Amino acid sequence: MKKLLIILLLGLLLLSFIACSYDDAGGISNTGFPTYIPDPDGDDSITELGFDYFFTIRKSYDRYYEVEVLSLVEPINYSLYLNGQEMSFEWDHEDYFWWFSLEGDELQGIDFGAGDTILYSFYINRKEYIGELEILDELIINWPEFNFDEDFVFTWNISNVPNIYNIWFDLLDSNFVTIIEKNWQIDGSLTEFAISDSLYGEYADDIYRIWIDINAITYINHGKCLAWMETDKDFCGYINSYKKINRHERLERILEIFSHNK
Repeated sequence: MKKLLIILLLGLLLLSFIACSYDDAGGISNTGFPTYIPDPDGDDSITELGFDYFFTIRKSYDRYYEVEVLSLVEPINYSLYLNGQEMSFEWDHEDYFWWFSLEGDELQGIDFGAGDTILYSFYINRKEYIGELEILDELIINWPEFNFDEDFVFTWNISNVPNIYNIWFDLLDSNFVTIIEKNWQIDGSLTEFAISDSLYGEYADDIYRIWIDINAITYINHGKCLAWMETDKDFCGYINSYKKINRHERLERILEIFSHNK
């Protein structure tokens, strides 16, 4: 009986860990891809994710593609090939990481059409990471009108299916202070998501800004190197308190916040 109880407790702990990995910002989900990747200059530590290298292809602002590589260890010897083409780059160095970004003419000759694949060969510090990432098409989102008394249910379409979606939900009050910051990771085969009104209903009179972002991701986890392609769409609205505060008052609040942050 005691042995059975221990097994049941371990099972509950495991389920609890998996649930937290999807709901808590910064966690590693059981898919092998983080629920989100912190900005290396931000408050959350990107080093805790367990990777040394991050290779990203992203579509920025629905206009152009960029390739970015971030290394948490000093790069001694390195090269990058995309579809067999050697890329030229120089590392920038910050406090504890190295990075470079390629875009525009720097990616000339590389086809980023939706459905196309990018074969990458990333060699660094005597390790080579090779993989193929499919370029995701644009997300077409059906955003409803936001109502504090209802669940926020939105649907979307995309011509090719990603591995996962990471979804962010952020509410700020009239002083630009975050009231709620939540994120989820869901399977790439889904095309609908609902945010329960139980999460935000009680703040109906306090909210100034709402922001929701859905990020479609295809990825390969190489162990110490995480490679992925992403494209996203967001919903941003200013409601309630925005209408109650005149332009002069909003400016005063913004200046006050900046003075406190100095």
